[in-house]
Amino acid sequence: MHESPSYRERETYAPIFILSHAHAYSSISIAILGSHPQMYWFPELRLFNAHSLGEALDTFGGPRDTYGEALDPGGELQDVPIGETERLRMSGAVRSVAEVIFGSQSEEMVDKAWSWVREHREMSTAEFFDRLLEKVAPRIGIEKSPDTSASEAHLMLCNESYPRARFVHLVRHPVTATESLQQKMKEAFAAANVGSRSSAELYRRSSRIWFSVNQRIVRFCEGIDSSRVLRLRAEDLLNFPIDSARLFCEWAGLDTSDVSIAKMMHPEESPFAKPGPAHAPGGEHDRFLQSPSIHSVPHPEPVRLPWHWELNANERHGIVELAQELGYEV
Repeated sequence: MHESPSYRERETYAPIFILSHAHAYSSISIAILGSHPQMYWFPELRLFNAHSLGEALDTFGGPRDTYGEALDPGGELQDVPIGETERLRMSGAVRSVAEVIFGSQSEEMVDKAWSWVREHREMSTAEFFDRLLEKVAPRIGIEKSPDTSASEAHLMLCNESYPRARFVHLVRHPVTATESLQQKMKEAFAAANVGSRSSAELYRRSSRIWFSVNQRIVRFCEGIDSSRVLRLRAEDLLNFPIDSARLFCEWAGLDTSDVSIAKMMHPEESPFAKPGPAHAPGGEHDRFLQSPSIHSVPHPEPVRLPWHWELNANERHGIVELAQELGYEV
């Protein structure tokens, strides 16, 4: 298990981390919350499944095996094909260095950022985030990477690295989330041309991701002070963004004036709300990067798990029970 470097002043910064599984509307959600004038949102940095920048580079910085840890590292998707987007998973870190340290995301500055990251291979990922947080202070940094919630070790490293951090548990309805995850897996197998899986198998895998990741986050949050945790339904944030934004600001101790709330309604104005240059194009979900404005989503219906998912009784009961705990009608 990784350890937070002892030489850091771990309590210097109190960032906010959004915890969720993939395909939980987390890209648009962090863009809304992080657009508050007192906040600064970063694209996915993937800080806590690597101890150092060198380890992150070796894992995420270039071409990888055809199969790997897409969507849920260490979980249900070990044999899901990895596409080009996943091969460039350092995009968020590199774009952040270009923007925050070098002042822009031009191709020249992105190339400088890649060099900077390679030159600092020995730097711990926590110290790397410290550097970014120092640059944006006094604004509060907010970051989300589904990888953080993919294992208990990642969550513990996050908490150990930033003991004053706060956490937003972002949740999405189990049916729509499972359908989105299933479609992603289906597309990944088709793009890789390595053979398909039955729809029922992909639905089972996707529903297990929803359950296991949310259950892991719930257990983690139960182990820390409740004042450090805010649970937020993504559907509420997108359908009622002003009310949800105000709730977040009250919890985070931010200015709740109409001016500040209005800023949060325009996430498309962020420097990260568009594709980056060719050498670091990603950092967030492709669909968000192409259309970063707030959009409404279907209102959550009572949880009814389709029979064609072919879940057993225990799986169905577990998902329904957890969905109710997370605020969904059953």
